[in-house]
Amino acid sequence: MNITLLSKAMLIVLGVSTLSACGGTDSAEPTPTPTPDTTAPVITLNGNSTITHGVGSEYIDAGAS
Repeated sequence: MNITLLSKAMLIVLGVSTLSACGGTDSAEPTPTPTPDTTAPVITLNGNSTITHGVGSEYIDAGAS
């Protein structure tokens, strides 16, 4: 099959435009910057705020799952 010069030029233009559309060249649009998460986490205590635990005894966390 004989490919003419015009066909080769069209293939080159198509290839360059495809690469440009896929980010292959510089873009005028800046890369978006993610918004930082500034909200502090909320920790909720369920149950007593203090416990007494003997040394060497097994500890079972009340309410843990």
